[in-house]
Amino acid sequence: MPVVVFTGLGLLVGIPGIILLTFRTFVVLNETLRQIVITRQFGPLNFRKHRDLADYHFISITDDDDPELTTYDVNLCGNKGTEPITLMSFTKREEASRFASELGRVLNLPARDYVGTEPDADNADVTN
Repeated sequence: MPVVVFTGLGLLVGIPGIILLTFRTFVVLNETLRQIVITRQFGPLNFRKHRDLADYHFISITDDDDPELTTYDVNLCGNKGTEPITLMSFTKREEASRFASELGRVLNLPARDYVGTEPDADNADVTN
């Protein structure tokens, strides 16, 4: 009986644990085809999404508003309704700015720094 219990626990905890430990996201920018390929990998499983680079118009730098450990995210953003793509996170603002400006120069997109700003009023969640 203990073998069955430990085998069941191993399957219930071990398999999701392995999947979470091997979770990775890759973003590949293909300039010649003007496409973005987002690959989410969970162990041996790969899920790919293809997006047009023309849907994205600028690169943003945002922070997470955590006073103890602030991270600065560099995102590829488009118009309303276009889901932003987080490309990379940094612990120093200068590194995020340098990466965003270099990427903006390569892709010919403007880089905007939104660190310390509040979200738009029409995008904020209102709870009563």
